[in-house]
Amino acid sequence: FETSKDSCGPSGLDPCPTVANAVIGFLCIFGLTFGMAFLHLFAEAYHYAAAAGVWRAFYNMVHQMIMLLLGFACYMLLMPAYINVLMVFAFANLHDTSWGTKGLEAQG
Repeated sequence: FETSKDSCGPSGLDPCPTVANAVIGFLCIFGLTFGMAFLHLFAEAYHYAAAAGVWRAFYNMVHQMIMLLLGFACYMLLMPAYINVLMVFAFANLHDTSWGTKGLEAQG
């Protein structure tokens, strides 16, 4: 394989992973998530306004947006703790190979 100075992969076929790719992926995932959440909020507010009035629907929509953003912030702050705890339990129990072998040790 020949590699040039301007390419990352062999003969320039493989794209280079960059920060821009990570940012684009982040924006796609969270942009779609928040877009669908806000679309749901507006659709719910429309139906709520027909039954309870426009100001009550507006208040309900703003309250749900605030709760959505607070929940997202809490999730992002606590996600490293979840990941670390799960990794510790995953690797700490490697010695336990008795899953599904209950009663087999008596058969010898």
